[in-house]
Amino acid sequence: QSFAEFGVHTGDVQPQQNSTSDFTVIMVQPNGERTILVVPVLPCPPALNDGMRQSLQNTWFAYTALYDYDWFMEVAGLVHGKFSKKTGLRPDGLGKVAVDLEINTLKDLNAARKMLRVADIIFSDKDALQRLTGQDDVNECVREVLSLGPELIVMTKGNEGASVFTPTETHSTDIYTVPVKDTTGAGDCFHAAFLYGMMCDFQYPHCLKFASAAAALLIQEVGARRGLPAVKEVQEFMENNSIGEEMK
Repeated sequence: QSFAEFGVHTGDVQPQQNSTSDFTVIMVQPNGERTILVVPVLPCPPALNDGMRQSLQNTWFAYTALYDYDWFMEVAGLVHGKFSKKTGLRPDGLGKVAVDLEINTLKDLNAARKMLRVADIIFSDKDALQRLTGQDDVNECVREVLSLGPELIVMTKGNEGASVFTPTETHSTDIYTVPVKDTTGAGDCFHAAFLYGMMCDFQYPHCLKFASAAAALLIQEVGARRGLPAVKEVQEFMENNSIGEEMK
């Protein structure tokens, strides 16, 4: 129902009756920071069926994490339109693979580097980049990861804002100053809004500001979904507020 409210296409979704999902406990501190405890139930990563493969071939962006190597490479191949003898599906995909690079998924660094060679967009913080490269200097981390092949890295920096790095450009933004209730889901909201901006052909600086505004609206509510804003809400917020100033 909430997907439909946001105009999300659900034709490829197949509800599973009498099934379970991962159980999560989120502990929110008074300043809005949180700790997430997850009791996994579902297989990770999810098994790919023919319907999921077809959807991946037709998607603009596939947003995922560095799970299993073979699984990830198949996903990337489907999104990029590389024919798979295993699936026999038509090579329609011309999309991009966006990776949420989290430090807890960096268990095999060599495999991670190989997976990132077929990624297009990387969302990360400095800790994950430093863990992946073994370097302390963030600029060196960025250069090394971009040399693997991704077209851009979006680095989130908490209260210090966010930056976009490409082989030829760097853009940064500060945050919108808002009252914070809960930061749960702020990263995913930021990433989704940034990708939406790319779909709309926004320039990278505007993508950053749009994503920052979306996340600023989210963290003013409790929970990862209650405060998710619609595009119009983000646009109105940006019209009435400026980066670095107290919210009006």
